[in-house]
Amino acid sequence: MRSITIQLTKNCMLKCPYCFAGNKLSEYISDDVLDTIKEFVERNQIPLIRITGGEPFLYDKCVDVINYFSENSIDLKVFSNLCVENCFDGITYPHKIIVLANINYRSFYSSNQLNIIESNLLSALKSGIRIILGRTYYEYSFDIEDLVELAKKFNVTTLRVSPANPTINAENYYMDSYQINDLMTYLMKKQMELDKLGIIIKFDCPISPCIVNPDVYSFFEKRKQLTYKCGRRIVVCTDGSLEHCYVTSPIVKLHINQFNT
Repeated sequence: MRSITIQLTKNCMLKCPYCFAGNKLSEYISDDVLDTIKEFVERNQIPLIRITGGEPFLYDKCVDVINYFSENSIDLKVFSNLCVENCFDGITYPHKIIVLANINYRSFYSSNQLNIIESNLLSALKSGIRIILGRTYYEYSFDIEDLVELAKKFNVTTLRVSPANPTINAENYYMDSYQINDLMTYLMKKQMELDKLGIIIKFDCPISPCIVNPDVYSFFEKRKQLTYKCGRRIVVCTDGSLEHCYVTSPIVKLHINQFNT
């Protein structure tokens, strides 16, 4: 196994219509589950850790978790909405961390939230934390210009795009095959413009070639921009139970305590 995803909390201050998370204040990982995960990672020498939520920085020991894994030479990817003020304070190995920041349209946020997001992006830029700006699309509104402007302002060179998928555990908005095809067609045209700026778009969720125009699919595949393909991986939830991903959450739950490897 090359990676493991750790869900620190299911709590989030935002109510994104495409997401399973929300205001679930009691849903935090326990110290016992976290210790089990640490032992599992060390025993199996897993090289990549993904930290996620909800919003992981709402967990009061999130920075401690990040520092623990980065101190042990583990590559870290942290998924965040960047709406927690000064969220990067106390991080000791910033050069080992990649933060995938999911950013909605500006109209989604309050002015204070926008200020916090930009302040955190500036802090990351100064400290050496690598930022990938992302957006999850769930309806026919494909504008990416505001994300491009943010990328130019904070020297970000990679944009992450994900079409929203239906989840089993919650009702959410998601894209059908026609919308995904139109989204990728739009982004292919935008990528040709972004090449001049040195910015690339990467897709972090598997997209089936049978629902996308072959020329459009081939464009991104040949450029190796369909990066996050479905495969053998696990998500360790806050209670220690295991899922494959949020979309295909199994009916029968397993627990990390059941496995040594």
